[in-house]
Amino acid sequence: MTLTFSVFEKILNNFNLPNNEKWAVAVSGGADSLCLTLLLSEYCQKNNISLTAVTVNHNIRKESMTEAETVHQFLTEQGICHTTLHNKRIIGATSVEADAREIRYQLMINFCKRENISTLFIAHQAEDQAETFLSRLARGSGVDGLSAIRPISKREGVYLVRPLLDISKKEIETYLKKRDVQWINDPMNQDETYERVKWRHFLPLLEEKGILLKSMICSVKRLERSQQALQEMTNTFLNSSVQYYDEGYALIDTPSFQRLPEEIKIRVLMSVLKTVGQTGNFISLELVERAVLSFPKKMTLAHCVLIPHKKGLFVVKEAHRMEQKKVIFPNKWIMWDRFMILSDCAGVVCANPPLKRKKNIPYLVQCSFPCFKTEKELENNQDIRYKDTLKPNVRIKFIKES
Repeated sequence: MTLTFSVFEKILNNFNLPNNEKWAVAVSGGADSLCLTLLLSEYCQKNNISLTAVTVNHNIRKESMTEAETVHQFLTEQGICHTTLHNKRIIGATSVEADAREIRYQLMINFCKRENISTLFIAHQAEDQAETFLSRLARGSGVDGLSAIRPISKREGVYLVRPLLDISKKEIETYLKKRDVQWINDPMNQDETYERVKWRHFLPLLEEKGILLKSMICSVKRLERSQQALQEMTNTFLNSSVQYYDEGYALIDTPSFQRLPEEIKIRVLMSVLKTVGQTGNFISLELVERAVLSFPKKMTLAHCVLIPHKKGLFVVKEAHRMEQKKVIFPNKWIMWDRFMILSDCAGVVCANPPLKRKKNIPYLVQCSFPCFKTEKELENNQDIRYKDTLKPNVRIKFIKES
């Protein structure tokens, strides 16, 4: 495929992006991001869309500030609005690649939210896709991991769009050469201490053995289709046979769960654990697979307790993993653990079972119930537990974010 504006325009139009008058694009000064920025600029001018190019200066290398200024000068000459975001956090010496990536995304996401920009473009291309595929294959990833980089994803309400995933590095550089555009070569892209660079240097060897880049990209697309189908089945079950309760636990219909194919069971359980636990930590696919194989068995997994019961499978966050007690101010929504709390009086919230246990709910589940106590009750030295029902002046909402 020869990369031209008409080819790029067709790719972008097929994405059916949200109707928005403000877009942003990540640009480092390398060939990939400069190419994407120039193509987007032409598209945005044609479609009356405001485009801002965003560079992140990680302050890792002494040349990074000069490079950011060079990018700014070039894009300004092209009539493209450009801004540089500066990292002020310390990047760990043992995890430079991962830390820098997370910092870069967070800075750009925060910028988009401040500027009311809902769509951010990223210049991942075909080799990036292949490197990700190989890296995850080496780790034994499942369908989700092997479907690699998604063309469109969402983070904190901002769409991340990657229109160059089918375009090779060679095609990108050819496009820039035709426009007589110079790009910056980051020396870190040749440093084999970084995992991605190792896979990048391995790709030509695979090509020699007949494992072509276009074949890997084709496999990734097919895996992505499979992933979407599996997720659709998972969502159907989650909507019909999993119930979440205001106290922060879930109940899975056991007979329906046992009839599911093993892959869907794993996906359902993974989703419920993320929603109930909300730890922000990685959940081991291998451990979830073991849990499914040993079902029904009581166990602790991903900071949650799984409790088989005649009513179904209860999933609840471990009480000792929940946030410590927190002061609640009157008439102001406060976030505590996975709950939003509003009270018309001051008090304290923590995890505790009610004084009167609820029937047909395991005690371990009730140990994680959110409990509120007013200042007056605290002064009277009363037990920090609910009565049988919530106080009418206290509202507690379980935030189901998976």
